[in-house]
Amino acid sequence: MCNVYVGVFGGLDLHGQNYTKTWTQLSETVEAGSTTISLADPVDWPVGSDIVIAPTSFNAWESEGVRITAISADGRTLTLNDTLKYRHVGELKI
Repeated sequence: MCNVYVGVFGGLDLHGQNYTKTWTQLSETVEAGSTTISLADPVDWPVGSDIVIAPTSFNAWESEGVRITAISADGRTLTLNDTLKYRHVGELKI
């Protein structure tokens, strides 16, 4: 039996922009094929930002990475650089 020990010495510096919201929820369901999403909260993310839309099904592979190409004046509607492949539920109907 061979024991291996590894020591790591150093530091970690993280640099980035502070945003008022780092995540939010959809305000309505988005169907597959959509190129826009509506958000529950306004965001101050810049055009060109990469975002991930989490799956709302039981399939973890349905998360989607997209880039923001436009943002509405109220910060609640985002236009995406690609069509969504999956449906993402944004509201709970009881």
